[in-house]
Amino acid sequence: HPQHNSSNPFDAAALLRLYPFGSTPSSDGQQQPQPSTQILPPTALAAVTAFRSINGALEDFTGIDFDSLQRCSVGVSVGAMANSTTLDRRSSFSKLRGMTDANRQLPIAPLVEELNLGNNTFSQDDTDSSYVDLGRLLSVFPALQHVLLSGSGIHGIGGDALSPQPSKLTRLDVSNNSINRLPEHLSQLCPLLMQLTAFANHKMTESPQLLSSTWLHLAVVELSRTSTTDVSWMVPSGACLSSVDVTRTPLSDISPLLT
Repeated sequence: HPQHNSSNPFDAAALLRLYPFGSTPSSDGQQQPQPSTQILPPTALAAVTAFRSINGALEDFTGIDFDSLQRCSVGVSVGAMANSTTLDRRSSFSKLRGMTDANRQLPIAPLVEELNLGNNTFSQDDTDSSYVDLGRLLSVFPALQHVLLSGSGIHGIGGDALSPQPSKLTRLDVSNNSINRLPEHLSQLCPLLMQLTAFANHKMTESPQLLSSTWLHLAVVELSRTSTTDVSWMVPSGACLSSVDVTRTPLSDISPLLT
């Protein structure tokens, strides 16, 4: 399901337009230096702080260009920061350790922990742009903990492309879309998920065939105003569910939640 043909994709250029860091992306996502009058590049620690949370809501994005985002990098000043505890804790800095050169290119995607792409227009152009491959998203952004995709005209969430590393995602919000089912491998893709928000997906009728035994951290599930008829998948052995909202659904049996 390619999404890079959209007229206004969330890509490297869009990311650096939202978070300018003294360099500009070329068409292939690589950075081009600004004139010498530009201020010095930021430190690596400044880049970590700036790109930890990305707010791309209300930007009229019509899709996601994963390839461009994966290649996107920013020039940083390394210096003595290369050996700091902050850098050592992050695998994305492994190639910077020990370097003291003034400028290095730092990949942005591994720094992002929260991504908000809510209230965009993914369904504006074509069928492909309204489909979001969650597996690919988590592979490109391996440090993601929160993903917000509410109200963006999404018709499908995929999860077939499993990330090589376990996902760190704890919160997923896909509310106010037109999704008819959750990814089949969602529990494998997001084993640490604590909050699942999917209300107001009126077409959501099918229950995912989840391996719920791996889903031991799920605490909050919001499925109000959907057409779900089964909740047994959200009750794995040892789960710590504390809040489940299934109001205004055709659900007739809530006994699995009471056991």
